[in-house]
Amino acid sequence: MAADIQLGELLDGLEVSYVGCDPRALAPRITTREDEVKPGEFLFALPVPCDQMKKRTRPVAHDGVVITDRTVALREGQPVVYLERPVESLGVLSERILGFPAAQLKIGAVTGTNGKTTTSWLVAAMLAAAGREHTRMGTIGHSVVGHASDDDFTTPPAYLLQEILADTVARGGRYVVMEASSQGLLEGRLWPLKLDAIAMTNLGSDHLDLHKTVDAYREAKLLLARQHLRPGGTAVAVVDDDAPACASFLEIARSQGAAAVWRVSTTPGADGDIRVLRALEPLHPGHWRVEVETPLGSCDLIVPLEGRFNLANALTAIGLGIGLGLNLDEMRAGLAEAGPPPGRVAWVSEPGPDRVGVVIDSAQCPHSLAHVLPVARARASGSLLVVTGCGGNRDSTKRPVIGRLVAGLADRFYATCNNIRHEDPNVILADTLAGLSAEELRRVSPDIDRRASIRRAIADARPGDVVLIAGLGGQDYQTIGAERVPLDEAEIAREALASR
Repeated sequence: MAADIQLGELLDGLEVSYVGCDPRALAPRITTREDEVKPGEFLFALPVPCDQMKKRTRPVAHDGVVITDRTVALREGQPVVYLERPVESLGVLSERILGFPAAQLKIGAVTGTNGKTTTSWLVAAMLAAAGREHTRMGTIGHSVVGHASDDDFTTPPAYLLQEILADTVARGGRYVVMEASSQGLLEGRLWPLKLDAIAMTNLGSDHLDLHKTVDAYREAKLLLARQHLRPGGTAVAVVDDDAPACASFLEIARSQGAAAVWRVSTTPGADGDIRVLRALEPLHPGHWRVEVETPLGSCDLIVPLEGRFNLANALTAIGLGIGLGLNLDEMRAGLAEAGPPPGRVAWVSEPGPDRVGVVIDSAQCPHSLAHVLPVARARASGSLLVVTGCGGNRDSTKRPVIGRLVAGLADRFYATCNNIRHEDPNVILADTLAGLSAEELRRVSPDIDRRASIRRAIADARPGDVVLIAGLGGQDYQTIGAERVPLDEAEIAREALASR
């Protein structure tokens, strides 16, 4: 930002109100860090609607001007500029302050109920194979040109997002791939970014505690195509399994001026722009080796991930990769070397006739569990034992759905909690098991202690069985109350296997 810019110039075109300050004042530096602000500098006090960011326990107090919205507490007489339309203004002001970093980057984003993390992980692997310095943002953390970020949002709030983009540029990165969550899109965290490539993997039912209805949830996801695709950009969506939301995503992208609108299909013989032509002999159990057709031509592809849903993620990643300027050889190499992201169909113990298989996955909604349960079942020569549950203070409508799904597909269900937060864990368990038949309940072992549930399932398992531990994935803690309590499920599983 220019050192001699006036406050009014910086805020030009935004709907603001000046209280006790002059728009002609110079804005030498604007910061978000209250403890670092210096005399003459302006404090940008973030409007933060999401629970995780409500960390202010006292009013903002600063001798200079504060730029904020009307939700932030201020001391009496504080000079302030109010952003009257904070959702729209926050991102615009953020990129102005940080020098429009997105203009120096190629950016791709993926949304969907499931598959966002894996798809972005695979695109990052492709960029790495091509030698392209890049940033990856998402659920399992952010890697900013090889440096970890301590931000733990799937989609960071607008100013933090722009800071990460600016840091990417400063570190020599020129590419970004990110996850776009429904909450992030609804709150305008990506605004006013226009992206080079966007994708939608699928749409199930999730986060209804926030969105209230499936229709509202779908509309939030579609904002990625409606608001954030640059004219001439690329849009990709999976069209298997009669996916009307993905079809709408592509239609909206076309109406927004997309130069390429590509349909992904994993079904041999199905119509699609990025599609499987035929399956080839896999090189390893659970890996895919397929011949695929892409807009850049056909090729044999090795995808070292389990489940047809992961094959769809890989083909979606190819579409995003093309939109970011990668060639087919670079993408093939990246996929072959990628491996699964942390906590996604991650085997602690490979299954076999003489040993117990243990696999960890992040699946925590009906849509994701319906995909990962058959993967675990297919690797079991014996029984399938499942440890999972639901989180507290989140969408309670999915709890009985998850209970019925797991009870119907598992031989033994170790019902527990994922993150209790501030809710009574016994209520969470009761909701999860509501509606199960007496026969199904005989195959359920309920326990609010997740650690104990994992140990019991592995102790009960026999050689040839598979134990699926679902819900937290690569997360190494669980949230109880306001605390993050350490919980390394892989380590617990290894200890339980060793003590069998």
